[in-house]
Order: sequence, then C-alpha cells, then structure tokens
Amino acid sequence: MSDLPRPDAPQQGAGQARPLPGAPVSDDEDPLAILAAAPSQRTGKRSRGARTPRPPGSEGSPEVASLRGALLIVGSVILGVVVLAKGYQTEGNLVAGSSPTTVGETTTTRPLASTSTATTEPPSTTVPLKPPGSIAVRVANAGGQEGVAIKGTQKLQALGYKTLPAVDDPVKLPQSKVFYQGELRAEAIEIAKQFGIPEERVEQMSTPPPVAANGAEVLVDLGAEQKL
Repeated sequence: MSDLPRPDAPQQGAGQARPLPGAPVSDDEDPLAILAAAPSQRTGKRSRGARTPRPPGSEGSPEVASLRGALLIVGSVILGVVVLAKGYQTEGNLVAGSSPTTVGETTTTRPLASTSTATTEPPSTTVPLKPPGSIAVRVANAGGQEGVAIKGTQKLQALGYKTLPAVDDPVKLPQSKVFYQGELRAEAIEIAKQFGIPEERVEQMSTPPPVAANGAEVLVDLGAEQKL
C-alpha cells in the first residue's frame, strides 16, 4: 500500500501538479479560455503588419478614385461630342459653299476717300442790256447788194434803235461783221442776230474804225452775203 502513488502527490516528470477534482481552474489554465483567446491573439499579430484602412473621401481612397474615373469618362464623352459637332459643321460648310471659308478671319474694306473737290461757281451776274433807244448804230455796205445799208438802217429804226445815216465801206468783205465800243458786246450780239451774223464775228471796234463812226457805238458792216 505504501508503494501506490497518492492522488494528490505530484507525478514524476510533470511540469506542474494536476488539479484536484472539483478544484477551481484559473483562466490561464482553462483550455476553453485559451482556445477563445487564440484567434484574437492571432488577429493581433497579423494586424501589426497590415495597412491602416483610409477613411472615405481621403486622397487615394476608393471613393476618390472612382469619382476621378467617372469625371474622366464624362470629359471624354463631352470632348468627343464637340469634335463630332465641329466636324459636321466643317463638312456642311464645304458642301454648301464653292470654296472653304476661313473661320475667324474678317476682311474689311475701307471706303476710298473722295479726291474730287467740289467747285463752287460764282453766281452769274446778268447785266441787263441797255435799251435800244440809248444805243447809236450805223450800218455800212461792205460789198453787199446795192441799197442793203439803207434797208438795214430802216430795220433797226423799226426795232427802236437810234440810227445814223447809212454809208458805204470802201473795203469789201466776203462776210458781214459787227463792231462795238466799250462794254457793249452783249448789245452788239443782239444787233448781229437781226442780220443773221454769228457771235464769233462780233468784234471790238478798232482805231480808226473801218468807216467813220460819227458817234456810233455799234457799227454793222454788211458783206457780200447780205441780200435784204
């Protein structure tokens, strides 16, 4: 009986004594507690080398990356639509017009400055003709039909001119002429019209005159074409 081991005696080779039946077991020695703590301990060991998750919305987070991707896609779609619209517009311009138009290039034509200068003509001052009764006229025959000077004098008398006696001009003229003194050119032209004498043959009276004027202001020298 003395050789049998006692229940409460420690066995040889064991690290620690076995607990007595019914004795309380601490958490350190309870197998269930050890198994329950093992996963947490393993998880704690792994978490030492794992990365700390970033909060949502921070730089580099999945939400920000997704938002950037969505913005890139939307921007690409808008750019594609703009490029297509420009292409259709350019093609429409090429079809509608006979020549390509240059966008943004405007040609302006500047009106040329007028180089012509308006000339203001002075108002014409028409001097009224002297009345026929104030003009002394003499008619001479310078190669015309016989008696033509007398008939010419009578014609002017009928028009109210102050006439002098008719006279013969020793110089014969192929065409009639009218001579005047002073500023009586306009009045001499009116007298020349009565005999069909053109204006270019109305001249200033020379000194001495073709015939004796005897105070006459206008001298009518009837040439060979006159047949009254």
